[in-house]
Amino acid sequence: NGAPLKQLIAVGMSNGGFCVLESGTFAQVFEATHCREAIQEIRFSPNGQLLAVASRDNFVDVYQVLSGFAHLGRLKGHSSFVEHLDWSRDSRFLQSACGAHERLVWDIQAMHRVSQAASQRDIEWDTFTSTLGFDVMGIWPKFADGTDINSVSRSNDLQLLASGDDFGRVNLFRYPVLVEHAPHHSLKGHSSHVLNVRWLADSRRLISVGGHDRAVLQWLRVPL
Repeated sequence: NGAPLKQLIAVGMSNGGFCVLESGTFAQVFEATHCREAIQEIRFSPNGQLLAVASRDNFVDVYQVLSGFAHLGRLKGHSSFVEHLDWSRDSRFLQSACGAHERLVWDIQAMHRVSQAASQRDIEWDTFTSTLGFDVMGIWPKFADGTDINSVSRSNDLQLLASGDDFGRVNLFRYPVLVEHAPHHSLKGHSSHVLNVRWLADSRRLISVGGHDRAVLQWLRVPL
C-alpha cells in the first residue's frame, strides 16, 4: 500500500513481517516482525501519519509513521484472519473484515471498537474494500457461502464498485450496492479465481489479479 504523498510503500510478508520502502529508490527505511503468521493487508491512513497492518493472527497492528513507525497498539476482536482494511477520510476510524465474516469498526484515537451502529452510520470511508457492510450487501450471488467474493474496490469517484470472485470474473456494480443480487456486468479474462481488484486513482482503470493463472489484467473504463 502506498502512502498518500507517494513517498513510501509498505509491503506485507508471509513470515509475519512487513517492510517500508522509498517509492523512488526502493531503499528500505523500516522493517518489523510482530506477527507469527502472514500479513494479509496493509494500509496507510489518508493523512499519512498511521499504518495499519492486518495478519492471519486475527489482529490489526497500528504504527505511527512520523515517530519512526512506533507501535501504537494492537486491535483485538476478530475470530479469524483479517483480510480487508479501510480508513475513514479523517483517519480517525478503521474498518476491518475477517474470514469469519465479521466486520468491525475501530476508533483509532481511543484504540477501541465502535460497537454501536448509530456511531458508524455517518463515517465517510476513504476507500471501501470490505466485502461486508451496508454499502456492499447486494454483491453476493444466489447460494453464496460467504467465500465466493474474494475482494471489492470502490472507485474514487464513488460511482462504481468492482468485485473479484471464485469463478474468474470481475464484476462491476453501481455504488452503493444495496439491492439483493444487484444488477451488474461480469468481465471475463481470468482463467482462475480473482484474488484482488483495485481501482487506480483516476477511477478510469481497474487492476485485477488472478490466482492460479498468475495474471495481472488492466481494465479501461469507457464512457457509454
